[in-house]
Amino acid sequence: MKDESPAESPQDGADAGTAPDGASRTEQRLVTRRRRVRRPLGGAFWLTALLLAAALAAGATYTQRDGVETALAADVDKRLAAKGLGKVAVTLEGRSVTAAVPAGEDEDKVERVVAGVSGVAEVETTQAFANAKQRRTCESLARELDQATNNQRIPFAGASTQLTSEGQALVGAAARVLKECPVGDVVVGGHSDDDTPDFSTLSLQRAQVMVDLLVRNGVDRSRMEARGYGDQFPVDDADTAAAVQRNQRGEISAEGS
Repeated sequence: MKDESPAESPQDGADAGTAPDGASRTEQRLVTRRRRVRRPLGGAFWLTALLLAAALAAGATYTQRDGVETALAADVDKRLAAKGLGKVAVTLEGRSVTAAVPAGEDEDKVERVVAGVSGVAEVETTQAFANAKQRRTCESLARELDQATNNQRIPFAGASTQLTSEGQALVGAAARVLKECPVGDVVVGGHSDDDTPDFSTLSLQRAQVMVDLLVRNGVDRSRMEARGYGDQFPVDDADTAAAVQRNQRGEISAEGS
């Protein structure tokens, strides 16, 4: 009789779904775990953050400050223009104002006007010149006037208040210098001689004659002062007619020179 022992079932050996090494025969699923690692922030990070914060704060402060200065400068310009001083240029540093005053303008007036603007804490004025020639003339005004007036010897005719033709030409030359430099006070002095009758009065009248001629030549009367020196300052002490004539003279000089 044929042995009919049953065939070995697949289950009798290793499990059908298990490989010899114990691994699953089905596709294994790999699970990846992501871990967040918190590392301490380095010094460079904090330094960068601090610098950025400081820069932002400074930028905000600068913007605010610039806006305040712009508004204050506009107020100052408006006030100057209203007072007929529109040619004055101003710069601001905070609430401190520096005003560049053109030659011929009244610096004291500019200072008063600017100081009266609300918000201005301090005012400084500087002289502004139109060109290099004007600067040179103003900086050497005393010397320029000496050259224009033949070293302060403007002749008059005899014991009169009449300028000689040379005297008129010298006054005209002085006027051109004073118009080139329209700043600074000017002394217009008349001289005489002790042999001349009423020499004190005559010397003052001579000064006034020269002031009038300077005004006709375009010089501002307000910057000039007429003085009569009588016989106080002779240029020639000799007792001669020529000496007396040399003392009949006028001068036009810068104040303080």
